Amino acid sequence: MTAEAAVEAREPGAPKIDVRQLNAWFKLNHALRNVSLTVPDNSVLAIIGPSGCGKSTFVRCLNRMHELVPGARQSGKVLVDGQDLHARRVLWEAGAPAEIVF
Repeated sequence: MTAEAAVEAREPGAPKIDVRQLNAWFKLNHALRNVSLTVPDNSVLAIIGPSGCGKSTFVRCLNRMHELVPGARQSGKVLVDGQDLHARRVLWEAGAPAEIVF
């Protein structure tokens, strides 16, 4: 399913991003614990907090960079436009719009 088709298939009022019970580890270090978050469509999300609290790890889980770190793993669901971002069949389309600022 293309990104455009996913957006069109989404029911009205559905969240743009829906994170459910997200956990992330670096080997034995449990960095994120049961994070759940809903981001409405057409909104801006700012993630703020002190150094070492998991902000970058959370963003890496959203953009699938966490799975590239040796020894890292995660559990839970990240839904974007209703699609499970970490399902094996989901791959980013080349040129898909994404803006992440550190």
